[in-house]
Amino acid sequence: MKTNKLEACICEGAAEKTIMEILLENNLLSFDYNDVIDLLNPILGSYYRNHINFENEYLNKYSQKKIIIYYINDSTKEHFKISKKYFSLVEVVEFKTTPEIEILYIIAQNKYKDFQKYKSSMKPSEYVSNILKVKSVKNYNFIKSYFTIGILLDVLKYYNKTIKNHKTIYDLLELK
Repeated sequence: MKTNKLEACICEGAAEKTIMEILLENNLLSFDYNDVIDLLNPILGSYYRNHINFENEYLNKYSQKKIIIYYINDSTKEHFKISKKYFSLVEVVEFKTTPEIEILYIIAQNKYKDFQKYKSSMKPSEYVSNILKVKSVKNYNFIKSYFTIGILLDVLKYYNKTIKNHKTIYDLLELK
């Protein structure tokens, strides 16, 4: 390890995890493979949203290193909890995909303004499914094939400009 700290990225769902994997594979995040807590599983999935699972798997092993957890989810009410005994060891930084990760696809399709007409009555997932007629937007293969790195960076930047009160995935990028 380069430093005396490790970094963990915990994602709410498979779509967020896939997007983070794309960014990591392209060396665009503020951390890289040398920094992650688990080289075999560099972006952690929803199983680790339960802090007990994360603590049992990782914190008991790495009690001598500072650990930064990047927690990515779409709820402004949900926060990553950590047991008191690890408070001095762990820093949690939260990034939101509010209202839902599907908003990135809406932006990529240049439909963000149109979505504004529906947002009081329809979640982004419903808009994508019912209006744009795409059912597989959270599918791993769909995300990997649709979101080229250029498209992904553009939509993350655009989305970041629309959000005022919290950090987004864009804030984790090395090259902003």
